[in-house]
Amino acid sequence: MRLHRAKQTAWARAGARVGLGSRALVYGLFATLVVVIAVRGRSPTGSDTDQTSSLQVLGRNPVGDVVLVALAAAVLYYSLWRFTEAWTGTADPDGHRVAARVQALIEGIFYLPFGYAALSVAFGDNRRAQQGNHYRGLSAQLFMHAVGQALVALVGAIVVGVGVFFLVQGVRRTFLGHFDLREMPAWGRRTTRWTGVVGGVGRGVMFGLAGGLVVYAAITTEPAKAGGVASALDVLAQQPYGPALLLLAAAGFAAFAAFALCEATWRRT
Repeated sequence: MRLHRAKQTAWARAGARVGLGSRALVYGLFATLVVVIAVRGRSPTGSDTDQTSSLQVLGRNPVGDVVLVALAAAVLYYSLWRFTEAWTGTADPDGHRVAARVQALIEGIFYLPFGYAALSVAFGDNRRAQQGNHYRGLSAQLFMHAVGQALVALVGAIVVGVGVFFLVQGVRRTFLGHFDLREMPAWGRRTTRWTGVVGGVGRGVMFGLAGGLVVYAAITTEPAKAGGVASALDVLAQQPYGPALLLLAAAGFAAFAAFALCEATWRRT
């Protein structure tokens, strides 16, 4: 009860909106990075193409470290906020249902690595920020045991499930349940609707592909395929129309960045 009251204070709700908006910077930078790769054919960071690579680009700017620390704080607060929603229920009409709490828990866990990566880049440890290499190295260790191999396959299946959830959520527009549409301007409703659809479908496809590659890696014991979104983008780049597919992926990430701003502005907190 005390946690629920604390979550409803003006400061807590303002922090939640900052956390929601912080995802726009993460995905906006990532979309830009993917566009650069589609045009130039290589990453400007010389490393894996994932969300943390865009943080390395940001860290090269004079005020980049300050922005990264602020971003890490916002993302970590967002994770904490989602954990409290998993415990107390969300602000939506059906926020006390198990599905809503599980979604809050998964999203809270999912964004923790972003905060860790942002801090790592800010303090000059780019190696720790490379999620793709970390996932591959961990998978290679787990593949040494049958139980570890099964665990990697399970994780991949969960990621596929998350991707399917994002895809269905985008197609069915169930994300609109997080908003009080009557309190939003007409242009805000349209923007939220279309960015939510495009961003949800785009993220769903990429997560589904990334998770499928993890399952494939577990079956074939090829840790090189277990690199998360980086591996998924590598697969797209290797297709006959690779640059066009990368641009489509970038459009999905950019749409989700815009949707994150809509959530920061109008989502129930």
